[in-house]
Amino acid sequence: MKLLSFEDKIRKTIGQYALFSKSERLLCAVSGGVDSMVLLDFLRVEGYDVRVAHCNFKLRAAESDLDEQLVLDYCKLHQISCYRESFETGRIAKDLGLGIQEVARNLRYDFFNRLSEKENLDKIITAHHLDDQLETILMKLADHTSILGYGGIPIFRDKVVRPLLECGKEEILAYAQKADLTFREDSSNEKLDYKRNRYRKIIIPLLKEEQHNLLAHVRLQSEDFRDLIQITDRAYQQWAQGKIDEEGVLLIPKVEVGLNRYFVKQALKARSFSSEQIQAIIDQSINVGGKLNSATHTILADRTDFLVYPIPEQTEEILSTELEQVLTFEELWPSEMPHEFSSNTICVDKEKILGELNLRRWERGDSFIPFGMKGRKKLSDFFIDQKINRLAKENVWLLCDEKNIIWIVGHRMDNRYKVTDLTRKILKIQSLE
Repeated sequence: MKLLSFEDKIRKTIGQYALFSKSERLLCAVSGGVDSMVLLDFLRVEGYDVRVAHCNFKLRAAESDLDEQLVLDYCKLHQISCYRESFETGRIAKDLGLGIQEVARNLRYDFFNRLSEKENLDKIITAHHLDDQLETILMKLADHTSILGYGGIPIFRDKVVRPLLECGKEEILAYAQKADLTFREDSSNEKLDYKRNRYRKIIIPLLKEEQHNLLAHVRLQSEDFRDLIQITDRAYQQWAQGKIDEEGVLLIPKVEVGLNRYFVKQALKARSFSSEQIQAIIDQSINVGGKLNSATHTILADRTDFLVYPIPEQTEEILSTELEQVLTFEELWPSEMPHEFSSNTICVDKEKILGELNLRRWERGDSFIPFGMKGRKKLSDFFIDQKINRLAKENVWLLCDEKNIIWIVGHRMDNRYKVTDLTRKILKIQSLE
């Protein structure tokens, strides 16, 4: 079988995965190192509509500026648009308390995405290659990532594509030599402070000595994982669709947590829950009524299910100065008392209200005296009696004064605030929701 040339390998990858076409507007991330300079040169020679993005992270003093100048010189020579941005990466990392490599990665992709949006670009192209893939897989294996992590760097994700991912470093260096390309070596790549460098300089050379076909095996494994991920994604989507009710709540039966643990993990990751929170769900270590919050969602442990729903945009409490966002108030004389009411309207004896009004969410242990009754009732029992569903009760507002619940908004008012023959001032309250 005839071996493919380096260029043919890239063409095959682009075609096989439909990464991009010559009609699309491309943004190529170029650092000035050999990998990205080779990628840019290939795209230019092939006639793609490409422009360049370069990040100067200000981490290597004059070296960083020389990298930037090299990229700029190449772009000027070949009349390629070049977008540049500088970052005080060290200071930002210190302020955030994060590692420099993590911060640099976040800054880089944020820059690329902003550029892509502003310039209406179709794809963002990076120069990750097969040796990068090997390093990534080994590091994820050592760090116990999710099974998806063992597939390594994806060949495409959203707008980001990686056409060199099935080519090795030696092939890239051979192309650079053949094309007489100028590139710069990043001196930080020699430092063993960084975990990736330790894998690259110490661990992987030993593995390559042990298994000469290591890169070829990694390429095949990554290909298998991409196929497996597609199959798994389809199965996950089917599972997830069957678990979302008519109100958009994800219902995860507790019995499913063990049977479909992988799907449960994916569903909760997609809703921004941490690994520790997800493990608590897998272990079913949350008592009935317990909650976990991510940045975007809440998990509520019910008797038989875990309910996962978006956190409402409203604040947990609305003060008296903001009540008119949710309620309207109208003072009436007793003679103006309406004869009919809807569920979103009540009339109360204004003089029985103590202090300022506020709106808040219900809390466990809350109780009131339902209109028409004499004894107290817990709100949790009231919700059950009224068949108020699990999500609705989490989103219900309570109108309170400084001592009591006056109204479960949209449901029932407290009997202590009812209008009587002795009432002199009536306050009509109506919900806008």
